[in-house]
Amino acid sequence: MREIVVVGGGVIGLSTSILLAKKGYRVTIIERNRVGCEASSKNAGLVVPAMYSPYPLSLDYIKTMKMMINGASPVKISPVRMGCRWIRHVLKNRGELARDTRWKSLRREGRLAIEIIRAFIHEMDVDCRYNEGSILEIYTDEDYLGEAVKHARDVEADGLKIEILDGDEMRELEPGLSTSIIGGLRYVYDASLDPEAYITGLRKLAEKEGVHVIEGVEVEGFKEDLDVKVFSRRETFKCDYLVLANGPWIRDLLRRVGYDIMIHPARGYVITLKMDEGRTLRYPLMIEEAKVVALPLGETIRLAGIMDFIGYDTRVPYRRLEKLLSKVYSQVPILEGLKTIDTRTAFRPCTPDEIPVIGFLPGSEKVLVAGGHCRFGLTFSGITGLIVSQLIAGEETVIDTEVFSPSRLM
Repeated sequence: MREIVVVGGGVIGLSTSILLAKKGYRVTIIERNRVGCEASSKNAGLVVPAMYSPYPLSLDYIKTMKMMINGASPVKISPVRMGCRWIRHVLKNRGELARDTRWKSLRREGRLAIEIIRAFIHEMDVDCRYNEGSILEIYTDEDYLGEAVKHARDVEADGLKIEILDGDEMRELEPGLSTSIIGGLRYVYDASLDPEAYITGLRKLAEKEGVHVIEGVEVEGFKEDLDVKVFSRRETFKCDYLVLANGPWIRDLLRRVGYDIMIHPARGYVITLKMDEGRTLRYPLMIEEAKVVALPLGETIRLAGIMDFIGYDTRVPYRRLEKLLSKVYSQVPILEGLKTIDTRTAFRPCTPDEIPVIGFLPGSEKVLVAGGHCRFGLTFSGITGLIVSQLIAGEETVIDTEVFSPSRLM
């Protein structure tokens, strides 16, 4: 039986390990901390292939400069931390992504992405509050809404249904919305879940499939020969294939062995609010102008979002969050005044074009990368695991993997 080591125990690593184990491989996950302790459990809980559109398509030079200096922007970029190469790549990709639309292959397989997650949940004995349909995206600005409507038309051409609603229709569905909401979108095929419960369920499912999980061990390097040797301070692991699924730390690990792939950390935030009696939301909300999701989870509301490209800085900028949340409360006033239970940060792994990296390292037949999904790690976790398992098995992949090649970012 062939041995596979997966570095990283987040949603990508767990999903990949489960699908590899189902193919008959002996799989070991090596996690530097605890399984799912980073962005895999600290996210908005949305499975939203219909929302997928790489962020460089919505950026230009003027918007990027404003983001760098605006203290209340939902996106913060540090040129010092990110480097000129990364910023140039982001801005250059705006035109390239518009011309080369192969990135849409992920979105076009959106139903399959959801089906894999649904199948995992069906096998779990954990309730992760999974719901399909009725994710609402709300707007107060005519120009932003106009861009959203264009996106909806484009997505519907890919086979994913989106309804366009006016403000009154939105408030009929979600009475907690402000009268300032002029309209928005209802994502019919997309889904939401409790990400912490989902990670718990995935781990149990992985272990049920025979996956060996090792926590608290950091991989420091690897060497490929007849087999692959994976090095940590504690011990050396031997395997037939190595899968790097350790999020933004993929780049750090690869640099130690002579590679450099542009995968950077993007800091996001999760704020948990305690619901008062009679004050709740019916549906998950995407407050697009603030880049914040409001996810109802029983007695709490999870607010998640924001993108800070500032390196590995774990400090919480409370003043900036207050300004951003004021936008949220102005549009969803039912949330204002609720008690904050917790505020956390986590790092998403982002590429400059927001297209994930999935495939063998250049010149390698044994080491694969699976990461860089940024805002869509949960959404495309299952389909990424499927692609990796097909690559290792020598099967035809469900999506042409050329667009995800690691070499494009080296």
